[in-house]
This record gives sequence, C-alpha cells and structure tokens, in this order.
Amino acid sequence: MFALVILSTILSLFIPDDNPGRERTETVQIHFGLDKTKYDESLMGNGQAVAELARMVERIGQDNLQSIEVIGYASPEGVREHNLYLCRERAKSAKNALRAALPEWARARVITSTGGESWDLFRERVEQDTTISAKTKKRVLAILDDTNIGGGTKKWRLENILGHDPNAGNTYRYIMKSHFRYLRGSNIIVNYYADDAGPEEPEGPSEPEVSIEPTAPSEPEGPKEPEEAKESEEAKESEESIEPEGTEPQKAPSNRRPFLGIGTNLIYDATYIPNYGFTSVPSFNVEYYPAGSRHYSFGGNVEWPMWRHPDTHKYLQIQNIGLWARRYFKPQEGHFEGLYLSAGANVCRYGIGWDAKGWEGEGLGASVGIGFKKMIGRSRWWFDTGIDLGGLVSKYDPYVYGYDATGWYYYDYGGKPEDFQERQHLMLWFGPTRVYFSIGLDLFCRKR
Repeated sequence: MFALVILSTILSLFIPDDNPGRERTETVQIHFGLDKTKYDESLMGNGQAVAELARMVERIGQDNLQSIEVIGYASPEGVREHNLYLCRERAKSAKNALRAALPEWARARVITSTGGESWDLFRERVEQDTTISAKTKKRVLAILDDTNIGGGTKKWRLENILGHDPNAGNTYRYIMKSHFRYLRGSNIIVNYYADDAGPEEPEGPSEPEVSIEPTAPSEPEGPKEPEEAKESEEAKESEESIEPEGTEPQKAPSNRRPFLGIGTNLIYDATYIPNYGFTSVPSFNVEYYPAGSRHYSFGGNVEWPMWRHPDTHKYLQIQNIGLWARRYFKPQEGHFEGLYLSAGANVCRYGIGWDAKGWEGEGLGASVGIGFKKMIGRSRWWFDTGIDLGGLVSKYDPYVYGYDATGWYYYDYGGKPEDFQERQHLMLWFGPTRVYFSIGLDLFCRKR
C-alpha cells in the first residue's frame, strides 16, 4: 500500500491534470414570439444576449470550454404535439444564430435538445409573482402541482376555472401576457472549466442572463443529462397526454389566431338629426391583423346613408370610404387591444339637401387619431372607441328647389347657362373627421 502511494505521488509530478479548475455553467435565454420559430434579434434583447455570450466564450477560451447546449422550450398553452415541434425548431434556430456569432473553434461544440413544455419555469414564475392575490396564486399552484392530472387537463383548468383576480383582472389572460411570453424560447447552457483562483472571471456582473431575464431563475439541471434522459422525459410527457382528463375541450385561441376583425359604428347606427328625428347611418369597418405583426394592423371603414324625403326637402346621400393603419402601444399576442394611434385617408361623394337648399360634390381627406380597443372577456367580441382629427378638401355645387310643376332641383347659378361649369366652389374643413364607438367580432384562422 505504501508503495502504491509513493508511485501515485511520483506520477502526479509528471502527468498534471489537464483541467485543474472546477466545472461551471452559465445559462442565457433566447426568446421567441407566440407560435414563432424564427430567431428575432430585436425581440426582448436577443441580439445583446447572443453577443455577450459570444464574448463570454472568447474569455473562457478553447481549452476550458466543454460544450454549449441549446434547449428548445414552448409555453404550456396549445396542442402538445405542436409545442414539441416548436421546441425542436426553436433550438435549431437559436443554434444557427449562436454559431454565426461564435468563434470558429467553438461552433462544433454547440448541440441541441428538446426541453418540452416549460411547466417547471412557469411554476417558478407564478410562485414569485407579486401581482396576483394570494388566493389566486394558491389556486394556480394547486393545478400545477396536481400529480393526478395530465398536461391537457392542467391547460384546460388554467384557461377555464381561474376566473377573475382582484389585482390582475382575467387570470388566464394575465398569465398569458405576464408569464407565457418568457417561456417561449431556448435556453443556452455553457459548460466550462474555471480556474479556482478566478483571475479570469471579473466579468461576472455582465452575464447575459441577468440583463435578459432578471426574474426567471435558471432551468433545472435536467437539460444537462445525456440523450437517454431526454428520451425518457419525452416518454413521460407522452404518458401525460393520453390521460383521460386530457380529452377535455381546448379553446380555439390555443391553436388559432385572429386575422380579421369586423364591426359597426354604433354612433352612426343610432343617429339623431335635429328637425328630422332618429335615423341610421349604415356603417361597416374591417381590421386586418397581419401574421407576425405585434404592433400594426390595417383596415378600412365605409358609411353610406341614403335618406330621401322629397316631401320635406331633406336628403342625406353620402358614400364615404376610409383606409387607415394603426400602431398599438403594447406588443400584441393572441388579440389586438389597448391604446393605439392611427393615420388614414378617405374619399367621399355627397348630395345633401335641407329645406330646399342643397350641395353636392366630392371630397378627399386625411387624418390622425387615437383610440382604445378592449376585448369582451375571453370571447372574440370587442369594443373599439376613438376620434380622428384632420382636414377635408371638397369641390361642390350648391342647388335649390325650383318650386315649379316639375318638382326638380336646379344649380344655384344666376349667370348664362352656356358659361356654367360644375364644381367651381371649394370647401376646406379642419377639425374632427370621425368619431366612433364600435362593437365587432374577430375572425380566426388556424395557426401555421
């Protein structure tokens, strides 16, 4: 035994340890949009995170770097099979973005894996949430911790039984906005050796995970397990998905997205005209939500009152078409709502008669506006209200009732008939151009 100790001591003098330091890991999260797999460097600091991770790898050095693992995750709403697809594609997309930023010697050490639906991180975020009430938090954690139900039932209960929170409003919509957006991504885990003395690690405060996700703790150590462990994890998820409770119905928004909103202006629909009474200005508006857009939408509106009351010499015949674009202040996921700014243009033609006098012509206008849109509960219905200010330029001709046997109207013109030319009068208007309080419905299509 003594000889063996002497021999090992002598060998240690000639065969030093290749990695005398201790093993360490650093984690950075890359985020993705709802139902998106394409890497976006402008989203939630992704570009900065990848750049700082590349600089960190340079500092670690070729001899100390062990591996860089990219693990794709999905938030736990929607269909499980589609979420697993998102996990795989997000891992590939994050890997490609990372390899482009890394030095050439480090690219071969980048590997990918699938983490599945991020239930663990979701639970940690709920536990740390200080907005929702203690009662609501207890109910959410009870659903997440129930081992007798599968993932499908948990999703259904989160969406349908939590109800209203006194601090956050609709609980499920709050969860989608405040937590699920941080669960859609890829975790990048850097495994390396560090010198115990630590002279090369003064840059700790600039680690990417601090600047990108200050509230989300690191993912559990499970993602560092080899392929066998990952396969067993997917098998566990598969067992959960076939539990009887998982057959409960899923809401359409889980795998569908709004693409078009249609509505009507209630102010125009119920209009009061002095000396005329209540009437209606038929109106219709449509709003298009481009796939992939989180701030912008485009739309138009049409109004076409066609009042005809020859016995009282009252007419209101207008055809107005407007086109506009909106920018919502907050990024939109699932539904477009909240405060927004708009800009648009309109074209119109009109014939207006009142007490034997009238005007007919055409106009062109432009305006800017501000408005607010609110979904009604968890339904597809919404309220939309706002005001537009701008200008209108119009060329027109006045006319009068002839009070003769023909019952005709004539241009209000006193010159020679052969010298008459249409549309010689000009009107300029600056001020409110449209006021609306609309109710409408979103139409959905299947996500791709």
